[in-house]
Amino acid sequence: MDNYQLTGIWKNTLGRQCVENQLAVNRLKESFLSFRSNVTILANEIGRSLPDYTVHDITHIDALWEMADCICGVDYDLNPVEGFILGGAFLLHDLAMSLAAYPQGIIELEKLQLWHDTIAQKCKQLDIPIPTSSKYNQLPENIREYVISTALRKLHASSAEKLALNAWKSTAGDIFLIDNPEIRQSFGRVIGRIAHSHWWDISKLENEFSRVIGAPSWCPRNWTIDPLKLACILRVSDASHIDSRRAPQFLRTLRKLSPTSDEHWCFQEKLQKPYLSEDSLFYTSGYSFKSSEASSWWRCYEALKMIDKELRQTDALLADRSMNRFKAKRVFGIESPERLSSLIQSESWTPIDAFIHIGDLPKIIRNLGGEELYGKDMSVPIRELIQNSSDAIRARRKLENRSDEWGSIKISVYVEDENKYIEVEDDGIGMSLEVIKHYLFDFGNSYWGSELMLEEHPGLMAKDIKATGKYGIGFFSSFMIGDDITITTRKCNKAQEDTHVIEFRSGLNARPIIRNAMPHEYLIDGGTKIRITINNINTFDKIFEVSPRKTLTLSELCTAIAPALDVELVISEKDNVQRIPKDNWIKCSNHEFINLLVSLTHQYFEDIECTTEFLHMAAENIKFVYDDSEQIIGRAFLSQTMRDDSQHLMGCMVVGGLTETKMSGISGILVGKNTNAARNDSIIVASRETMSAWVSEQAQLVTRLYDHKQQMYISQIVRMLNGNPGSLPIAVFEGKYINYVEIENIIKDKDEIIIVDEFFCNYRANDFDNLIYEENIFFTPVIGVPGIFHSKRINSVNDYDTEQYNFNLTCVGFIAEVVSKAWDIELSKCIDVIDWRKEREKIVIAKNNGKEILERGYVFNRAQLKEDE
Repeated sequence: MDNYQLTGIWKNTLGRQCVENQLAVNRLKESFLSFRSNVTILANEIGRSLPDYTVHDITHIDALWEMADCICGVDYDLNPVEGFILGGAFLLHDLAMSLAAYPQGIIELEKLQLWHDTIAQKCKQLDIPIPTSSKYNQLPENIREYVISTALRKLHASSAEKLALNAWKSTAGDIFLIDNPEIRQSFGRVIGRIAHSHWWDISKLENEFSRVIGAPSWCPRNWTIDPLKLACILRVSDASHIDSRRAPQFLRTLRKLSPTSDEHWCFQEKLQKPYLSEDSLFYTSGYSFKSSEASSWWRCYEALKMIDKELRQTDALLADRSMNRFKAKRVFGIESPERLSSLIQSESWTPIDAFIHIGDLPKIIRNLGGEELYGKDMSVPIRELIQNSSDAIRARRKLENRSDEWGSIKISVYVEDENKYIEVEDDGIGMSLEVIKHYLFDFGNSYWGSELMLEEHPGLMAKDIKATGKYGIGFFSSFMIGDDITITTRKCNKAQEDTHVIEFRSGLNARPIIRNAMPHEYLIDGGTKIRITINNINTFDKIFEVSPRKTLTLSELCTAIAPALDVELVISEKDNVQRIPKDNWIKCSNHEFINLLVSLTHQYFEDIECTTEFLHMAAENIKFVYDDSEQIIGRAFLSQTMRDDSQHLMGCMVVGGLTETKMSGISGILVGKNTNAARNDSIIVASRETMSAWVSEQAQLVTRLYDHKQQMYISQIVRMLNGNPGSLPIAVFEGKYINYVEIENIIKDKDEIIIVDEFFCNYRANDFDNLIYEENIFFTPVIGVPGIFHSKRINSVNDYDTEQYNFNLTCVGFIAEVVSKAWDIELSKCIDVIDWRKEREKIVIAKNNGKEILERGYVFNRAQLKEDE
């Protein structure tokens, strides 16, 4: 006799011995034993599909009878039909964690949206492209096992609902887990539903299992089925079964477990069977936990807290329904780690709940979600709200297969009852109550790519949504400008009556109010509307203030914040409504694009003025930048911004259409990707090869915009972007600006040349009255490297090492290449001459009234370089 048949629940139900109704009991028992025999085969396959998981085979299933006895009490009231259904739910609840439980195997999983979403989710985590094929055997090895294990884990509960009615095809005919067709049809659905319920939130049980089910025709009338009672028994029995039977030591040794899985195996390996005393489950360890196993001890503690929560919640539910309560109502010692350690022992260390605690969370959020993160820029909240709205609209386009033209963001400023308001409204994806509770209110937790997003919107992840927000902190920047904030939101696939309103009346110092919207507050098309009340007039003014002399309109501010948005902006201010079409920066003409850049420039720089002639010629230089798939990732022209006296326009890098960082040397817009929460450190998405081709073409066009002196500075930008300078000057020799080819012709018959920073000839030379230069002196930018992308990382798309800093980032690199070619010297030898780590030699470069003038520089000596080879 198997151990589960020794339990009180078995003996009182399927093991019952009675003269009356014995045929019905025997019929149920025989069917269950056959059911169990079939399930055993599938259950033993779980370990092959999910080797990292603790034991889920038939021994775990049988142990649930024992756990139910311990928790409910051996005399808990169950009839034989309920015993059959409970036993069936035990059999099925984890069975779909085996690939063998799916009649079509891996092919069945590959058809599911969850499979595609899981692939996309993992690829985003690893920052790798989503593969074109979703077939298991064609997935990259580094995601293959993750995808199948995650899919099985997420599907197993819902799939359990169908297993009792599923058929496996064979040459002998269909095979079912429950052989008896009448019993299968009578109980298959309710068994599956209860098995599924072990993964539900407990609040769902009461609604789903509100009715008692009558007995089948061949059983006594009083053998009714209470699915709520059975679902409660299943969830607490399954949750509570953690002991050494689920983590055999030898099996743990055989399997190559991940670190996290090994921690679970470690603590379960040490646990003895729990026992009941009064109303508490007692868990004890047979072995103590060493300090090296402390993380496993804490895993155990968290697991026991989960079990305690299940027991308490289930007891509350049964009590509320006036149902027979279980004997076990809590886990002993879970109130503190110190108390639990008397049962789950540690060796040479003490479990103390030293978990980091944030005492003043509102203050932390105000700091990290406000000025400490974003600085003193009071326009940041508008930026963050535009970003959130555009993400929501992009997601809805993907979700509902809408046109890329669909959706708009409405931004308005108005005065009402002497208060000033800023309002941002979108018709995006909207928020459910679950999103509000777990993501809107959870600082640092982003909804995009989360498990809840996958659950609420199956298929959205696989459609490769491009969410700009990923840190879960942007909304909290709103409290930089106001404490009175009202959010109105409706999930896009819900009815108007499901609109919710969230009111922050005292900022982060009080709990927000969540209520159902009044009819006049309904959002007709779904989405989200956020209204910020600004009581402080100084705060309001600072939002639009660029400098003491410059204040922007709302339209100007939004253009500066989002110059390249792929969503229409509708801006309302003082009865004036302006529409900025989506992708306006792409669709407009070159001259309209120049006007956009002029507007952006004046919003940031008051003193820069460009002539009409310059703007006309600049418009002719504007070129698109394309990625490998011919998608537009930039529109710009090369300019000179290193000198204050040059004409130029602003350039910016955008992420999700919003300005991230400014650019120098490139006037226009380039698409980038963000790398930090403050969104002030980004990199362009264009490849090295793409930027090289673009800047090489620009080098030929820029000559009509600037004189030779300015062109030499531009050559340095060309160098930094791996381009070909063409006819642009890269040095000054004997008072003339000379290009690459001219330098080659000059030096081919020379035996030595000296490279000096151009600062001397442009500035220091003015201090002398009779300067005569030595032969072979070339002046070029050496010391200063201009900033192209105003971010925290290096301003180049070069993948360079520090040894080649000068070679990659200054015009000296061009000259080193010329020397190598003209003198037939190995390039590495020429690069070594200009190694920035070596101190430049002090060289006589000129005489003034007979007095030698010394300056540091680099010396290329043909004979010495040849000798070194």
